Amino acid sequence: MMNTTTEMLGLSGVNFNSFFPNIVACGTNLSISKDVVFGKNVRIGNNVVIYKSVFGDNVVIGDNVVVGRPPIPPFRKNEYKMGDPVAAVFGSNIVLGTGTIIYAGATIGNNFYAADSVIIREDTIIGDFVSIGKQGVIEHHCKLGNKIKIQTGALLGEFMEIEDYAFIGPKVVAACDKFMDRTPGNKFTPPRIKFGARIGALVVLNPGVTVGKEALVASGAVVTKDVPDFKIVMGVPAKIVQDVPEEQLISNLESF
Repeated sequence: MMNTTTEMLGLSGVNFNSFFPNIVACGTNLSISKDVVFGKNVRIGNNVVIYKSVFGDNVVIGDNVVVGRPPIPPFRKNEYKMGDPVAAVFGSNIVLGTGTIIYAGATIGNNFYAADSVIIREDTIIGDFVSIGKQGVIEHHCKLGNKIKIQTGALLGEFMEIEDYAFIGPKVVAACDKFMDRTPGNKFTPPRIKFGARIGALVVLNPGVTVGKEALVASGAVVTKDVPDFKIVMGVPAKIVQDVPEEQLISNLESF
């Protein structure tokens, strides 16, 4: 079993500035590790727990947030091995909404926004200018690029890779366990979402599929095989219906 012991400071009713002078405002009932490093202009809500973590400047942490949470292994022999928890690391301009949980070892870039009740599991890497909607879940060991938008209730499975400029609509499910717990070692075969791909609401991505560069998956589709670059697919199972219009390609959009 990993050692999750760390010295925590209960900050209700004490002079927190003597420990963390960069906190400009905070609520009550806080528990913060002495290992935490804060940049400038940090605001913290009520009932917050922060384990070993590093933050840049301009950070807002809402009520009931947990940061740097050590993962607790399930009572199973075939789960992936976990070492001692390491710091969660954040860039600058960070918003963590109410009830959000960020696990140990997560690395998050600049200009990150998490709405309420977002969960980001351990050892996930997230780039700059990423937003995640309410109740979005990013499982462990995922890798997300820059300028990605993930909407409410999306579930992204373990070890997924999502490239820059991807869009993931509400309640998308990206499954990664092809044999549904019937393989030794619980090996994952995650989907992959390539540069600029767009996934509509309520889409299901089956394990192992790749959604190609700037491809578009229409709402409600079930993707059972790879989607080629620059194609639109729809239906159950998803089938190609046409090319993505030229005017929608990122290279032709002035705002990008």
